[in-house]
Order: sequence, then structure tokens, then C-alpha cells
Amino acid sequence: MRVMLRPWMSVFLICALALPSTSQNRNQNRPAPAPAAWSSSFSQTMEASKKSGKLVFAFFTGSDWCGPCKEFTRTILSTSTFRNWARTNVHLLEVDFPERKAQSDMIKRQNEALANTYRVTGFPTVLLITPDRKTYARLSISSRTTPQTFVDNLNQLVKRYNQDRRIRR
Repeated sequence: MRVMLRPWMSVFLICALALPSTSQNRNQNRPAPAPAAWSSSFSQTMEASKKSGKLVFAFFTGSDWCGPCKEFTRTILSTSTFRNWARTNVHLLEVDFPERKAQSDMIKRQNEALANTYRVTGFPTVLLITPDRKTYARLSISSRTTPQTFVDNLNQLVKRYNQDRRIRR
């Protein structure tokens, strides 16, 4: 027995089969979302934080000599899990103390002052800083932490911060 398709059914089937590949091509041509941007300027980061009301994620590091800092960057901070979370939840500040990497005198002085102000004595250190420049949380870093666990903990802190902020208003 031969099945005859009406002309409109043939057009419908052709269009239906073509749609998935068209949408796939459309998605492939879309640019990837921009990674979360790190800043080295405390004043610019705090200005952005004040405008948005978001916390600042301050990462104190020795990027070219500190083994645990490099490991934390590789296993947590460089992951899409963290970058996607950071893009919408915080402003990122890198406070770097390199030995070999070039750094302006202004940034060196700024970073020394920040380490003193926030009582940073070792690396890596992660702080969440409020828009009014107060330490909201000091995060401990474990080599067993997964990106998802780290982001889950950050989510709890940000949620609590936002609740505290609403109560104070």
C-alpha cells in the first residue's frame, strides 16, 4: 500500500526537519558569553560595586610564584562554573603580588595598602568586600573543594548579604 502525502504535508515535514539544524547553526554562530572580567583597580571595582550593590570578590595572590594560588586559579577560578556565577553575582578584583611579572608602582602601592587594610598575611586569600569597603566574609580554600561546592557556598553568602541589605533599608 502506497501512502500519498498531500502537498501541504510535504512542505510541513520538510520545514519541520530543517528547523533543528537551522537553530543549531544559529547557536553556533552566537558569540560565547564574555568571561567574568578581573580588575586590578580597587577604586574602579569599588565604584562599580557601589553602583550595583554587589559584593567584591577580592583574590589576594602571588600569581607567578604561589603554588596554592596557581592551583586555586586552575581548579576553581578558571572554570566555567565559577566564571558564569561571578559574571552575574560579584565584581572581581585581583590583588596580585608577583615576583617576576611586571606591575606598575601605583598597583604595587595599592596592593600593599589593601593587604594591610584587610589584614592579609598569606596567599591565596579570598575576601568578599561590601560596597562600603568592609569585609563581609573571609573564605577558606581547600584543595578538596570543587567548583560547584565553592559556588554553592558563595551563593549562600551572597543570598545572606542581600537579605541583610534589605533588612537595613
